[in-house]
Amino acid sequence: MKKLNFLGVLIITLCFVHNSYAQEELTKEVCDQRAESILKYKETLKDYPPELIDKIIDFIEPCTTRELESQASKYIAGVLMLLSDDNQIQHTGHNLISFASAHGYVPAKFDMAFIYLRGGHNLRFHPVKYSRAENEFRGLIDYHNYETDLAHYINGYINMKHFPTAQGSNYDKAKNHFEQSNHPMAKHWLAIMYYFGYGVEKDEEKALQMLSENDIYNSKVLLDFLPTQNNDWLPVSAEVLSILDTHYPSYYPDDYNEFKGAYHGRMYQYDWSNKGGVIRDTPVSFTIGLANNRRVTYSVTANENTFSSECDISRASLLFRDQPMQITLKRLHQDHRDKDTITYAASQLDFYETTLNGERVLIGRALGNILDWNEKAPRLQFIVKKENSTPLRVSGKDDKSSTTLLKHSFATVSPNPIGNQFNITYTLDQAAETQVSVYDLFGQQKISLPSQGHTTAGTQTITIDSAALPSGTYVIQMTVDGQPYSKMVIKE
Repeated sequence: MKKLNFLGVLIITLCFVHNSYAQEELTKEVCDQRAESILKYKETLKDYPPELIDKIIDFIEPCTTRELESQASKYIAGVLMLLSDDNQIQHTGHNLISFASAHGYVPAKFDMAFIYLRGGHNLRFHPVKYSRAENEFRGLIDYHNYETDLAHYINGYINMKHFPTAQGSNYDKAKNHFEQSNHPMAKHWLAIMYYFGYGVEKDEEKALQMLSENDIYNSKVLLDFLPTQNNDWLPVSAEVLSILDTHYPSYYPDDYNEFKGAYHGRMYQYDWSNKGGVIRDTPVSFTIGLANNRRVTYSVTANENTFSSECDISRASLLFRDQPMQITLKRLHQDHRDKDTITYAASQLDFYETTLNGERVLIGRALGNILDWNEKAPRLQFIVKKENSTPLRVSGKDDKSSTTLLKHSFATVSPNPIGNQFNITYTLDQAAETQVSVYDLFGQQKISLPSQGHTTAGTQTITIDSAALPSGTYVIQMTVDGQPYSKMVIKE
């Protein structure tokens, strides 16, 4: 039914109810009937003009007193008040829904779960509380058998994303909730867990089968997207992981002018648990310049996207008080055709000083939100060093893809750790142009083999002389018809 028809039916209904009960004493039964007459149109109330919403509030508000005990009236009045632009009216609406929820009115408990999950309409009054949301949804499952598929899906999502303040979030709980839900988005995210190995044994074939059987838009888009990506997790070396996971004393430059300059290196994105593994390794560049003693200009470039602004500096921390630092990256699991990137918004970036491969480097650590949907972001960390010139860029899984697509396991490197030479064994389905390069951790090319314009199909092995490379961590990049594939190796 069209919106205008809904409005017409609602106005007629309210007029009839109002005329019928205007002279009648308000009782719980009368108020419950009033509430039920409005609840029929709950899903379309947001489309109604403010003047009509105000009239409906005037109609139901007398039923919200504690004496009448009409929890349905408190609930629907709260729903209507949350549609207001006035913060105080919103706050009153929240309190009415909260009161009805506390007194066991199940639809109110359902809405309270979402208020805790999303932070309500005014974060000053209603901050995000994942643990309370999780508790509310668990109660809907265990005690009320109400919207259980949706409740399982949302609790699975909370646990998969390891949201802060959630109660002991982990991948096992996420998997259990997803498996108990028939909600299509639960099946969608469970497939993602299997495809990328988030807390479960990685099984790409199973994940793709699950997506093909899940008849929703998101799964269809993701099913088309995943085979075009080089989604192998780069095996970050134990040395690098140790550096990333160690807590260092802050870097305190003697003079803030020491902080000025260009920095180049790598950016690492962890999985949602912040400890399960590095799922993105991409080149990153910083340029920092002092505007005055406590103010700096800066720019950050990652995945060919640059963000520039000004911020405060304290010791070796960049404080993004005016505007968060934004890093836009390609989505690893794109499930919407028009949304192929995500933007990280960091409120602070802390730097620490250490050495890697005998060179002085800075470790950067940032925590923030995913700007696109206001969620806490996984940890981002950086290893950068000061450079006088921009190094050659290492291509990786964030680069633009081409039409030649291979499984990420098409090539293997042996031995690893490498010695004075190593082998790359690879299999091609058809003839292709191939090229192999070796880069250090900061994107500087150390070895480059001549491009092979017509490498024949089949399995082949090439041997690379690495005797001149010092001990350390390196990225081997093999490009096949313009599509880059990267592996990280260690030379002892």
